[in-house]
Amino acid sequence: MDAPEDEQDVKLQRKAADLIADLSKSLGPFLWKATKSGRSANRRRVRIRDTDRLVNLLEPFQEDPQLLDPHLDKFVPALADALLAYLRSPPSKLPETNTQLLIPLSRAICRLLYTFCKVRGEKVIVRFFSTETRHLELLLSAIEKGSEQEDGQSANPETGDSWEWEERYIVLLWLSQLLLAPFDLASISSEDTDDIVEPTIPGLSWPRNTPGLTIRVIPLALRYLSSSGKERDAAKILLVRVAMRKDMQELGILKALVQWALSSLISSQSGRSTYYYIGILSFLAGILVSSQSTTDMNAYLEKISRYIQNIFSGEEPVFKAIKSSAVARKTMLKVLRTITVLIIENPDSIPDSDLAIEATIDHLLGSLADPSTPVRLAASKALSVITLKLPEEMAVQVATAVLESLQKNTLYVQKGGHKRKTRDLSRVNPLEWHGLMLTMAHLLYRRSIPSGELPPILDALRLGLVFEQRSTSGSSIGTNVRDASCFGIWAMARRYTTVDLQRLKLKNDVFIHGGPINESSALQILATELVVSASLDPAGNIRRGSSAALQELIGRHPNVIVEGIKIVQVVDYHAVALRSRAVLEVALQAGELSDHYYHGLLNALLGWRGIQDGDAAARRVAADAIGKLVLKKQMTDIKKPGDTWKVVNDAMDIVGERLKALAPREVEERHGLILALAAIIENFNYECTTERIASLIDSGLEYPRLFQLDVPAGAELQVHTSTNFGRCDLAHIVSVALTQVCLALVEVNIHWSSFRKLDLMAESCSRIIIAVCPILRADCVFRQYESLAVIRAYSGNRLSLSRYKPSKSDLTLLKYLHNPSFLTEINHSEMGLAVKFIQMAHKKDFLPDLHTMELIRPLLYNILDLNDIDVVEVASIAAADVVLLIDNHDHQRSDTLWEFNRRAATTVKGGRTNQGKSYIHALFKVFPLTGISFPEQYNDGNTYAHPRTADLISTFWHRWTEFQEIEIQATILSCLASSSALHTHTADFVNMIGEGLDNYTTNARGDIGSLVRIEATKAAGAIWGGPTLDEIKLDAFKKLFGKVLRAASEKLDRVRVEGQKAVACALKRRTDIVPNTNSIFESFSTSSKEYFLFLLELQTSDWLAHGSLFRDDAVEWAREFMEGYITSADTGSEDLIRASRAALAEFCEMGHTAIVYDSLIRILETRPNEDRVAIPCLEALSFLFDWGYLQKMNRSFDDLNRLVKNAMRRKGKIGIRRLEACIKVFAGLNDPDALEQLTRLVLHRFPTIRNAAIDECFVLKGVGKGVNWAKAGEADELALRVAIGLKI
Repeated sequence: MDAPEDEQDVKLQRKAADLIADLSKSLGPFLWKATKSGRSANRRRVRIRDTDRLVNLLEPFQEDPQLLDPHLDKFVPALADALLAYLRSPPSKLPETNTQLLIPLSRAICRLLYTFCKVRGEKVIVRFFSTETRHLELLLSAIEKGSEQEDGQSANPETGDSWEWEERYIVLLWLSQLLLAPFDLASISSEDTDDIVEPTIPGLSWPRNTPGLTIRVIPLALRYLSSSGKERDAAKILLVRVAMRKDMQELGILKALVQWALSSLISSQSGRSTYYYIGILSFLAGILVSSQSTTDMNAYLEKISRYIQNIFSGEEPVFKAIKSSAVARKTMLKVLRTITVLIIENPDSIPDSDLAIEATIDHLLGSLADPSTPVRLAASKALSVITLKLPEEMAVQVATAVLESLQKNTLYVQKGGHKRKTRDLSRVNPLEWHGLMLTMAHLLYRRSIPSGELPPILDALRLGLVFEQRSTSGSSIGTNVRDASCFGIWAMARRYTTVDLQRLKLKNDVFIHGGPINESSALQILATELVVSASLDPAGNIRRGSSAALQELIGRHPNVIVEGIKIVQVVDYHAVALRSRAVLEVALQAGELSDHYYHGLLNALLGWRGIQDGDAAARRVAADAIGKLVLKKQMTDIKKPGDTWKVVNDAMDIVGERLKALAPREVEERHGLILALAAIIENFNYECTTERIASLIDSGLEYPRLFQLDVPAGAELQVHTSTNFGRCDLAHIVSVALTQVCLALVEVNIHWSSFRKLDLMAESCSRIIIAVCPILRADCVFRQYESLAVIRAYSGNRLSLSRYKPSKSDLTLLKYLHNPSFLTEINHSEMGLAVKFIQMAHKKDFLPDLHTMELIRPLLYNILDLNDIDVVEVASIAAADVVLLIDNHDHQRSDTLWEFNRRAATTVKGGRTNQGKSYIHALFKVFPLTGISFPEQYNDGNTYAHPRTADLISTFWHRWTEFQEIEIQATILSCLASSSALHTHTADFVNMIGEGLDNYTTNARGDIGSLVRIEATKAAGAIWGGPTLDEIKLDAFKKLFGKVLRAASEKLDRVRVEGQKAVACALKRRTDIVPNTNSIFESFSTSSKEYFLFLLELQTSDWLAHGSLFRDDAVEWAREFMEGYITSADTGSEDLIRASRAALAEFCEMGHTAIVYDSLIRILETRPNEDRVAIPCLEALSFLFDWGYLQKMNRSFDDLNRLVKNAMRRKGKIGIRRLEACIKVFAGLNDPDALEQLTRLVLHRFPTIRNAAIDECFVLKGVGKGVNWAKAGEADELALRVAIGLKI
């Protein structure tokens, strides 16, 4: 997946200073307030909104927590002091208000402190808390009171001030810090706490003379030790801190707590939650970790170990509940790890210590396959820590056991003709492999393995770096394995010296069973693997992890890696974030630096990280990268004209061999390989220029594809060559390319009907057909040269072949060699040159290779018949390029065009969607070809009807009108916009474009006519966006510009965007009147007030409204423009309505109300029955009345009154919206005739219409309310007319 271009860490570094400044400025007023006396006092309650804002200022620092370090000594003590001040201050006696918007200050402070802990870690933050023991009583009393409130004993239901988990977490953490006091707790306890009664806790026996402070702290910690939240962690720290104090151990607190924990683990008491046992286990792990390097826990090691083993192996319900929790399993592994380390340090602490160590290691190896990632991580860390403490020979045994586990479920199969078997990892457990890779990484990180034992481990890490499996849904499940491998290589680079690593030798290919040893240094091999992974891995975190490991490897071991400094600069941490950039830029630059990186990248691109990727887009990028990588490497190897093209040759051979080995079902890989072959050939074509071929001809060449020699029986063949004559490798590459393409196309033609995803095959085959067309032309030239360079002579039964060097003047085909492709725009002269080349090739009997053309033609029809929307464009380009290779002798090219034309015109109602779309695309591309004529045309007796441009235009109009298919109409206009036919035959397509601009077809999908309008707008803009504007195009402009203005102002955003571009093209031609008008217009957002105001003001511009050229058309343009504008002002989005109406109001304020009014009147006159424009027109008139613009005009509104009445009397169904709009306009007219119409609607059958009419009557005359119009009759209507003042 591509990472964003603008990385989060970069953004954070840019805005960190602003975030810190904002927090520093806001924190003081947030915590304190000024009293009437001028002193500062802490606030009791603060806004939740303000608290959330401050928390959100800290959250971004999780990307780079160290940025907070210089400021922690200011922020954390300030928050801690404010918390202490809050706890000391007496509660307010006044009733609290807005309790849903406010929270206690203590909760807000603890939320902020918890956020600091989450971002920077609790161990760092707690160091900034005050360690004065005088705070013990305050904090302890506060949390005890909070606990009582939590139990409902003293919480105020009105204020809701019971403590939340953040408050308990922070206070428990602070108490654990205060218990580090270096003097006995008995001396800290207050006198009034000495007589505290020891609470009864099941399983806990209180020692005698326990200090009161301890009696208060332990129950509190035990209470929250079973919590499901973060306070459990703080409670564990507090309880461990109490138990491990020297004075508490002497009293027996440690022993009592350990016995309580063990008894609780095996207790049969039901109803205990899993979190209860997690808390107990975390306490045991904590005291064991704290007792390392001491003998404090030696007496309990055997018992704790036995209990943990019983839990793992037991089937009791309690044990099953514990094992069901991943956190509990992780904690138990931590306990076993610490016990084992203590046993290794003190072997006499338990009997049979060796057996206990072996049992623990065996259990940890089994836990590496745990379904939970934290458990696997804990097991791998535990193994590395234990191995570090073991003797060297035992440490090697642990590493060997890990390596042996990698062989589980690994298959060795024969693939691709390899003599040795290849490793198949499809059946291994990816979770177990993740754990094994993590284990090896941690072993290396702690340098637990001797350097001499590293080769198999490094080979295993290399294998993990390319590990990949796919789930049944197709998603990757090997990313974590590769991530662990990156960590392992990074750790190796840090922990081992260059001298140790230089002596190591690794396998050449980790997938080959028992493969040969690579002679390169281990560091170079690892660097190459990291370069490949950093450039090509699909996962962004793996690319970045590999880049970081590579930087560490080269930085720690300088002057060892080939082009080390350059490769680090290329494979930069930020450069590999975006996958497409990593593949197309980073990989190519790395491949140029050394053969090591080139071969590694090429092999990987041909694997699952490239053309075998499950995503088609990734395969396209990989194929493109292969073509560019091969060409770049080839061009760096070519220093002089005689150098070989071995790199290109080898690459095509590799791809060809892989294509041969594919089964028909492997469509995705075949798609990628054919694209790769096409990319190699396409990039080779860039260098196989006419000039290069001519220079090679001067030095002489041989071409192996000329003769299939037919030597008579008994004849003796003699070949005479010049010693100065050598083989042309460029010609050889042309031969190889043709051979590989033919082999690929043969397989495709054979299995076409059995392929699963024909769209993928159609795309790849289209690409390779496009790429091979220049090769076919070069093949013609080389074959002509070879025919001239070889002289046959018979002497008796001897056939003698001699060679000589013909001159370039003898090569007639070379003169016309040109490689136009419809991938780019082809002008008329280039197309003519291509046709001339084929005509000359026919005359000299060197037409394009017959076998290849016979393979291409049926395949091309299969591709074009698919009409797949994603393949249409590339398929049509391939078809057009092939047409240029067909000579017209025997009317072959004309027959092909007629067949294209027939298939484009053939439709069946209700048949396949988009039928003939590919042929339409192809016909538009070869449209100019039908108009090309040459004096050397073949004599056909003038009886054959060659296709003409008129025939193609007729087909386009036939498809346009028949069945009115929206997709086909959009396709025709889309092709037209980019075709030369639009400029050479403008008059034939103007009406088509106009119909497209008028297409407002709607169905269940919505406004599908917008698809046609968009393409029509593009085509219209292309007419006057061309280099010239003749009379025909000027007439087209007059017909279409008003419709384009309508598109530029209508409610659909995507249509307006294209309309803006088309209008800008028109404005560009009149910059002589208003300079830079088009650039100003294009800078506007199409949903802004400025944009709509600009369009309105166009009606007053000199060249549009007053210019003699367009004076007769301006009125019609204004009407069409307003038809689109009113849809934005009435039925667009809320922001669009606001912007368009604001622009309309400002335009009327300028004194142009009459222009708008006249356009609206013309719309009502010409389109009264179309709700799409009639209703928005009425709404626009109502808006102008509401704002008083129409009242300011010195005009009679009789026409408007008449038109609105007609709008109400339309035939057919009259919608409610139309009637409501008419009512608004009648209210704006406010004359007797209009009021008459309003009173007639007060008894309408629809309540909405009745209410609207009554509301307007009340607003205008203050009458109509107080009557139940749902039950009213004619008498009520008569009374209303009298009240209004109308004649009865």
